[in-house]
Amino acid sequence: PPAKGAQFNGKFKLVAQSDNTEEVMKFQGAPWLAIKAMKHAPKSKTLTIEDDVVTNDLCAAGVLHVIMKCPVVPSENARQHGIEKGVPNRMMGRDMVASCWWEGDNLVVFNHEPKTGMDMVFTHSLSEDAGTMTCTIRIVRGDEFKEGQETFKRV
Repeated sequence: PPAKGAQFNGKFKLVAQSDNTEEVMKFQGAPWLAIKAMKHAPKSKTLTIEDDVVTNDLCAAGVLHVIMKCPVVPSENARQHGIEKGVPNRMMGRDMVASCWWEGDNLVVFNHEPKTGMDMVFTHSLSEDAGTMTCTIRIVRGDEFKEGQETFKRV
């Protein structure tokens, strides 16, 4: 049977970010260099989905390089699974664990920082023609959170 998110399969390139991207990155504690890189070279961020494996490739102006390969897990207890058995990755110079799951028609990419307990939740939804992907970013630190948005086009 085709993968649950077959319509997501392919490569998407970042084309736009919400005006508060810098504020959201500061809130998550991203280093100044990373914030600067994302402001000047956001177009080098791609997300590839193939056979229920999500590859997030973020290479901003050579300053920052994250390649994260993450299999999609069942959504029951997915957050807990992500914290306990997530794919280890370094993001913005920090140690994180990542996990992905389907939530209805949306793809959720979840990044957790064990040291601080911070959660980064990226919820991706597709346009009707499946050519545009919108990503809502929610950064949660304790009782506080900030939200931003990114737009990707299929390439």
